[in-house]
Amino acid sequence: MSTRARFAAAFAATVTTLLPATSSVAGTKAFTGDLCSTLSASTIAAPPLNISGTCVRGRTKTYEVSTPLGSIRTVSYWARWGSPISVGAPKSTLSIGVTYAEGSAAVLAYVQQHFRGEVLANGTPFSAKPLATDAEETTACHNPPTGDCTRGEIMALVGHYGVTIAYAGPTDSVAQDDPQHPGVDENHDLAQEKEIRGPLTGVAEAVMSAL
Repeated sequence: MSTRARFAAAFAATVTTLLPATSSVAGTKAFTGDLCSTLSASTIAAPPLNISGTCVRGRTKTYEVSTPLGSIRTVSYWARWGSPISVGAPKSTLSIGVTYAEGSAAVLAYVQQHFRGEVLANGTPFSAKPLATDAEETTACHNPPTGDCTRGEIMALVGHYGVTIAYAGPTDSVAQDDPQHPGVDENHDLAQEKEIRGPLTGVAEAVMSAL
């Protein structure tokens, strides 16, 4: 499941399942919605993230739902850097999704409690206030399935904002794997995951500070 799909399932869909009917509405928020401006091109272009290309902003989506706990309104934003991995040499990509919720104290408390559980289930906490966790894994790159690609995902709860950040990219800074010794490969994977952890949490801190 994609990061945006997981995000919707964890946060926005939590709201919509309170009552099945939803409708799109117009509206504005204090946050400008410009996620592209939260990160500098030079920061994400530097190793080990190695993300090139301009930022693409997604269409802002706003929903309002009536629930037994009161009315709730959500506004979702997303942005992406880099090109999706396609046939040929894999490229690094970064995507950010943010959803804001506003409504009665009771319904907000319910949504926050649910999403807090999703954040904690995501991975290892690296921030308590606001709550944020990260998780990384290394797998074979796709198209073609050669070499290692490392993925990282961060989830955070910042007030009434739910945040997901996803990174994926090839790794070439660690020595070659040894098919005859799986333990060597595992150590390389751990080193690759550790390498992106600091820069990726730095990205998250920049995004969270803008909310």
